[in-house]
Amino acid sequence: MHRAQLLNYLMLCEVRAGKLVNLRPETIEQEFVNVALTRAQRQSFGLDSDNYSPSSSSDHAWMQGMIAALRDWGTGLDQGLYLALSDFLYGGLDQSHSIATVTSGNKDYGQQNIRTNLTGDVIMISTLNQHLEEFQRHCQLFLNHLDRNRLHWLNIGLHKVTFETLHKAA
Repeated sequence: MHRAQLLNYLMLCEVRAGKLVNLRPETIEQEFVNVALTRAQRQSFGLDSDNYSPSSSSDHAWMQGMIAALRDWGTGLDQGLYLALSDFLYGGLDQSHSIATVTSGNKDYGQQNIRTNLTGDVIMISTLNQHLEEFQRHCQLFLNHLDRNRLHWLNIGLHKVTFETLHKAA
């Protein structure tokens, strides 16, 4: 956790190296942390939104807000920062989270806390650079077992950012 936080600070402040020091153990632990990519490199990414279909004007505003932040911050940051931004853009935790019912056939198996947009569609944010097809299959399976019809997936890879909408299988 602390290492990821330091990396975020280094990248956002455009500093190439930092030192993490843990004073709690009996002996002091220290680690040097380096940033591999410059801010300019992290801000240079391709954008694919061909398979994204916003449910409302708030979804379009969400996409534009996420893109604006990525153009400023760059890719490669901790996923938690992008999730927090998404929550903020949809009006905070009360507006961006809800409970979905998990089903299979006609049987309910429980409930799952999910991120949603203002119309109740599922929001999924990942930071993958590989295995995207596999993750997409898992998202589709997840959606097919929820009481929701659409899933908006944002993947923030180092060199490509993709917005995609998945629909529940008929």
